[in-house]
Amino acid sequence: MTTRSTSADARFNALVRLLASDSADRISPAGLEGDDLHLARKQLGVDLPPFLRTLLVADGTVTMALEAFYDEPVDVVTMNQSSEALETSLPALVIEQGEEVLYREVILRGRQSDCVYASAYSLIRKAAVGQSLYQALVEERVGIGTLLRNTAKGSYREILKLRVGGLGDDLEIGAGELMVNRTYCVYLDSAPGILITEVFPVSRYMSGR
Repeated sequence: MTTRSTSADARFNALVRLLASDSADRISPAGLEGDDLHLARKQLGVDLPPFLRTLLVADGTVTMALEAFYDEPVDVVTMNQSSEALETSLPALVIEQGEEVLYREVILRGRQSDCVYASAYSLIRKAAVGQSLYQALVEERVGIGTLLRNTAKGSYREILKLRVGGLGDDLEIGAGELMVNRTYCVYLDSAPGILITEVFPVSRYMSGR
């Protein structure tokens, strides 16, 4: 397992603070369906490209959607990974202060274009995924998408928040770029197991295909 760098440490702390707070800029999941997507865009305060709006409310695999839309393979590249004890409780993950999680940072990068379409930050509950799959993730033998496909029975995703901005010093994304992000929870056997926050640089999506 890799050791967190200073930047990764700052992102981890920013992520935990973000998830633990009841931020006023969030949009409730009830506002993310049907015609209410227009209201969501208005609340975000930015004019988002159509495909990016679709990604923000999709409950499927972002990697597969990117590959289909941009017509190139998209690699999930693990940048940082570490086991961490949380300094605060996270009700969305049903996890208490001091409990250990696997923290993972990845980027989604086009194999041909070398374009970074998103960065993603995950908190994974060991108890929820089971020892063997948790160990496979620790050893970086499988990605989260593979994990979900292999344990798909009863798994589903629930979008929790949409926000403008990133975590600060986001992976492979310029500090001056306009970004939007979303957080969703992956449920495994009806129990919350993984919190994933995906950050999207808006400029990457301004030119459609």
